[in-house]
Formats: sequence, C-alpha cells, structure tokens
Amino acid sequence: MLSIKKEDTTLAYADEGSSTTVAPMVLVHGWGCDHTSLKAQADYFSRTRRVVSLDLRGHGESDAPDEGYTMAGYAADVAWLCAALGLHKPVMVGHSMGSNIHCP
Repeated sequence: MLSIKKEDTTLAYADEGSSTTVAPMVLVHGWGCDHTSLKAQADYFSRTRRVVSLDLRGHGESDAPDEGYTMAGYAADVAWLCAALGLHKPVMVGHSMGSNIHCP
C-alpha cells in the first residue's frame, strides 16, 4: 500500500499497471469495505491500464478523522487523489456507496 497526505488526512491506495494509451481507472469501494474488495477487478484491468484503488477516509489503511464523512467529502478526496497522481479523465468504477461518489 502506498499513502499520500491530504492536509491532515493520510489516504492509502494501491497503484497497479500502466499505460499511456488507455485511460487510467479508479476503483472506489463501498461502505465498510476497503480497496481489497475490488482486488479481482484491479488485477484484471491492470493488465492493460493503470488502476488506482483507494481506501476512503475512515476505511482500510486510510486515516479516520473525526469529520468529513459525506459524499461531497469523499468525492473531494478522490478528485484530489486523481489530480495528485496525474490521473487525467480516469474511468471511475464504484461499488455500492462508492458508485455515489461523483467527481467534478
């Protein structure tokens, strides 16, 4: 697991595969899960593209701050992570609650 600091919150993520010709993919897990819940998908798609799977704040290996648990807050974290990692127009894949996290 890799990690990156956003203000006072550390976000954990996995970064697999690579490609400069295919759009990167971001996998967002559901409530109460972590990045491992989409591991089979990460393994499959990372054969042909870059795949980033994150642990949302309060889940997995990411920090669990006292506040910030809203869809807008999660979306801000995901959008920030995408920008920080240079993921331009990624394909977003969400499971359950993760599919409700919309990035601008």
